[in-house]
Amino acid sequence: MRRIDHIGIAVHDLEEALAPYVEGLGLEVTHR
Repeated sequence: MRRIDHIGIAVHDLEEALAPYVEGLGLEVTHR
């Protein structure tokens, strides 16, 4: 299960990193 947890954390970090760019494009991040 560590692999799944690690992927989940990586995806979360990726979303956090892309958040400013997504907001810049006028898209709302609703799953926070």
